[in-house]
Amino acid sequence: MRPSRRRPSFPTLVSAVLLGLVASPASAGLNTWTTGGPPGRPIRDLVVDPAGGTTAYAGTDTGVYRTTNGGATWTAINGGLTLLDIKALAISPVPGSLYCGMNGRGVFKFDGNANWTPFNSGLPVNVAIQALATNGSTVVTATSSNIYRSTDDGLTWNLSTPSNGTT
Repeated sequence: MRPSRRRPSFPTLVSAVLLGLVASPASAGLNTWTTGGPPGRPIRDLVVDPAGGTTAYAGTDTGVYRTTNGGATWTAINGGLTLLDIKALAISPVPGSLYCGMNGRGVFKFDGNANWTPFNSGLPVNVAIQALATNGSTVVTATSSNIYRSTDDGLTWNLSTPSNGTT
């Protein structure tokens, strides 16, 4: 008589596979990954500079970080930010503008060196930004309840209404 053999449940199998993936060490090389990024911070958004090269920006709950060497090192670039709770980043290839959206402080624009300036004209006070997107000088942001659009590189914002008449 064969001993009865119990099959593992699907959740148990999935957990075992995920545990194996998470517990595996990361290293550089063919078909492997290297861990990196701003030290100890969960990354909420990541954008790569479309001008090419090795520059990228990471938005975290402690601000915005920049790498200029493909992620080997990261530097905080938070001058002028009134809150460091970054929810979204967007970068436009033309005119090369970097934006960040924060929880409760709206949209800020980076000057390219070390400082951020608020660009909130037309946005509600203390608005929580959920997402950002750019296309040239047009910038679109989503809040928890509305979508706003700027056609002047973020200087002014207008509530965007659906073109099909729905809400």
